[in-house]
Amino acid sequence: MDVNSRLLFYASLAASIPLLAWNLTKSNRKIPLPPGPPADPIIGHLLRFPSENPELVFHEWSKQYGDVIHLSVLGRSIIVLDSHQVAIDLLEKRSALYSDRPRFLVFDLMGWDPDVVFMSYGQRFRKHRKLFHAYFMQKSCLQFQPVQLHNAHLLVHGLMRNEGNHNQLLARFTTAVAIRIAYGHQIVSDDDEYIDILDTMGTAVRAGGLPGATAIDAFPILDSESDSQRGNCVIMIVVP
Repeated sequence: MDVNSRLLFYASLAASIPLLAWNLTKSNRKIPLPPGPPADPIIGHLLRFPSENPELVFHEWSKQYGDVIHLSVLGRSIIVLDSHQVAIDLLEKRSALYSDRPRFLVFDLMGWDPDVVFMSYGQRFRKHRKLFHAYFMQKSCLQFQPVQLHNAHLLVHGLMRNEGNHNQLLARFTTAVAIRIAYGHQIVSDDDEYIDILDTMGTAVRAGGLPGATAIDAFPILDSESDSQRGNCVIMIVVP
């Protein structure tokens, strides 16, 4: 990028800050929002967003502000649900209103936007959901009990032999069941290549930041900066 293009880019970025402040004020006037912790002007809760174990911080906030919490980051509203019953009431019983998935630009850059986990509601998502339900509804899941039982036996034997890191064995159990059902591959040790792949994916997700609260979510103009590198994003890893 040449000097003039960079100047234009950063000027546009600076000019967007007053717009975000205006948008935040306007949105707060129009819609009554749930309670939440005190926010800073313009940036909202940006500096208060936890970088690690956000669910624990959200749970602590829920003790003071209730099971439905409102947070904002540079004018973008985020609703946190900290109760199973509230999640059922809103996301299942009123799914037509609240169950769509927002677009997370950071995952788009990583090449994961076609994944069903990040797919927005629509015809393509409905086709994937129909296929998923054909194998994973309550009655259909009975066919996977032998897989669960086999890995449960491996877990018990591992717990009896190992008095140390039980959490690692439990994590391997859940991973092994999912991988066996999805890919037909049986995990028997922690150095399995499938575990390495999942660990790499988890590292990428954590390094990407909290979905909806990253710099690229707050400033979508940054997305244009990454067009030339988009093809490399699917193989990105964190370098110490």
